[in-house]
Amino acid sequence: MGNVGSQVLTEFGARRPKWRKMTPETRRRIFQMEKKGLSKAEIGRKIGVSRERVRQILQQGI
Repeated sequence: MGNVGSQVLTEFGARRPKWRKMTPETRRRIFQMEKKGLSKAEIGRKIGVSRERVRQILQQGI
């Protein structure tokens, strides 16, 4: 199947998104940090995800 690097593949060959592994508790922490006034970049650094991922989570809601 070739070199897929760090991608996780399902049995059908589709990549499984890493973000689905985020726990509900982690998602709640993101919302709490935003209410305290932290920037998306600051939240991302503390949680270990990108600023863009933080933005997506905040848009989606809990």
